[in-house]
Amino acid sequence: MKKKLSPEKAKQKEIRKAERTKKKLATSLAWSHVERIRDNMIVLKSKKTEEYILGIKLIPRNLFIENSNAQFVAINQIRSVLNQINFKLYWAVCHNPVNLDAHLSELSKQMQEEEDPVIWEMIENDFEKAAWFQQTHVEIEFFLMVKDHNYENCVKKYNQLVGLFLSTGYRFKELDDCDYENFLAYLYENPMINNFYFSHGIFSSLKDEDYEVLPGKEYGYDTDDKEEQEELIDDME
Repeated sequence: MKKKLSPEKAKQKEIRKAERTKKKLATSLAWSHVERIRDNMIVLKSKKTEEYILGIKLIPRNLFIENSNAQFVAINQIRSVLNQINFKLYWAVCHNPVNLDAHLSELSKQMQEEEDPVIWEMIENDFEKAAWFQQTHVEIEFFLMVKDHNYENCVKKYNQLVGLFLSTGYRFKELDDCDYENFLAYLYENPMINNFYFSHGIFSSLKDEDYEVLPGKEYGYDTDDKEEQEELIDDME
């Protein structure tokens, strides 16, 4: 009969196995300069030099359902922002998994609370359809990012970018760790890249247990109130 390992020894064995696997994969993945993704930021490292990346994700806006005057204003607002930016701006189009977690969570909660079997079955059908859609579809996301060797300068550029976009009326969201991880997976077309860099899957035993994922802040409002716009911009400064 095979002797059962204690929880501590089993964990150490799992860690050693993950470290050996990671060492083998390093030959094909470690060439990238990604040092870490944490606190809603990418850190690149080449030798002793570090670079920081921060960015936002624009929420798609269908201009074609708006009247011609609204379209003209929206386009000119974007043009004005781009003309005012005096630093290099990086943009990317990314196909990411559809995030319906909040919707699925709400449906699951409704199923637990529902007593009528007919209504319960209807909610279950909605849950299954949403889960299928999330598994089989992706959505286009638009990223705008800034990069700098100096962290303070990078934050300054990021705040300027956010402040300028606040005046456009577009909704946008701070890129969080999950956004950056999805972006790298899409960029490298390698499903193992996130596991390798961020201790997912087989490498989960190597993950820092004290690591806390921070949600990205969302910006956006539908208003032409100049005072409200100025208050939002002042909050960024």
